[in-house]
Amino acid sequence: MRWPRAGARPLNASAVVATTGVAGPGPVDDVPAGTVLIATLVDGAARSATHRFPGGPEEAIDAATGVAIVGLAGHLRAGQPDGAEAAGVGSSPASCPHAGQRRPGT
Repeated sequence: MRWPRAGARPLNASAVVATTGVAGPGPVDDVPAGTVLIATLVDGAARSATHRFPGGPEEAIDAATGVAIVGLAGHLRAGQPDGAEAAGVGSSPASCPHAGQRRPGT
């Protein structure tokens, strides 16, 4: 998976979250609206999952943002020696307390 690594390299970052997809309102190149690929990279280890979020473009973007943040936090926790539970990139939007909420200023 090259795209999260490409984002990390110029920043010399050890942890990255990256998203790409189709927010909508309609499909693009046969990819349905609301389809988002979320990837995390932590210390060189990559994870990714494809999600479908209901609603319009704003709802899809808000939900994807929440899932991406939860996924990155889970990936970071997965490397902890205490065995902390990881939320994983594949978490559902419902597991994020901010999914579906509007960002300030939007």
